[in-house]
Amino acid sequence: MERERGLRINPSDLLLEIISIVIAILLALAVNSWQDHLKQERLLHQSLVEIRQELAANDRNLSALYPHHLEVFHAFSALDNAGPATRVPCAQIRDTFRRVDPRGFGPDIPASTAWEISQNSQAASEMSFDMRYRITRVYDAQRLTVDAQRSFIALIISPQTYAASDCAYAAYAIANTLGDVVAGEQELSSAYGALLGVLPRK
Repeated sequence: MERERGLRINPSDLLLEIISIVIAILLALAVNSWQDHLKQERLLHQSLVEIRQELAANDRNLSALYPHHLEVFHAFSALDNAGPATRVPCAQIRDTFRRVDPRGFGPDIPASTAWEISQNSQAASEMSFDMRYRITRVYDAQRLTVDAQRSFIALIISPQTYAASDCAYAAYAIANTLGDVVAGEQELSSAYGALLGVLPRK
């Protein structure tokens, strides 16, 4: 009888112990969740800082190239604006390009590594919809600008551009392609400025 009484467990003590265990588990889960949240916040912040640095460098490179691209555009626009009935000898296109672009057109190849890494990690999924949308738009604008630059280069080096005796149509195509280039670069520069103003520096 004494032994049986010694083995008895007070229900209130058992309940208290269960409650203590549950509270300990919940606290551990809360701490773990809090630590995960801090980790994701640090990852997101670092990702945004890296994206800002990447876009700032791209903006500087674009700013250095834009005046030259604009000069080339004005030169070819002068050829195209001579009028539809005006003949444009193909040699004049070559001479114009050599005169205004002796160092090469210099296409801008902006970096996108920070954004690609962000998308492949958890960082992009932690961004607000508005932030992710704005960043995506800027990187899409970069790609479209590069495509326009490459279209111009393809035109200027293609033998087919100079196949006809009259290159008036080629001058028109080149001027319009260059118009797309400089317009895209202007829009991209504005997009850089707007986004860099909201991204964290460090």
